[in-house]
Amino acid sequence: AIFMNVYDVLVEEIITELPNYEMPPEAIAYIKKMVDYNVPLGKLNRGLTVVSSARALIGKDVVSKQQIIEASILGWCVEWLQALFLVADDVMDQSITRRGQPC
Repeated sequence: AIFMNVYDVLVEEIITELPNYEMPPEAIAYIKKMVDYNVPLGKLNRGLTVVSSARALIGKDVVSKQQIIEASILGWCVEWLQALFLVADDVMDQSITRRGQPC
């Protein structure tokens, strides 16, 4: 639950920052839609592995909520990077679908 909540916080932070770059509201809405479509809908194995590794390295009995949040942030960085690779691959391959859905 913490992992998915961190995603929501990160997306909200990004979306609220975009007007500072003079982006039109339509572009901001598209970015939100694009991110929500491409990033959190996979298995999330990579990002969740970051959190599991943090628990194992720190110690599951002593790891703090803040440490889990920080590991979740890193995990989402990995997930965003993976989404970038997948989208770039779809563009290069001129793919029509990914996971049975339109690219």
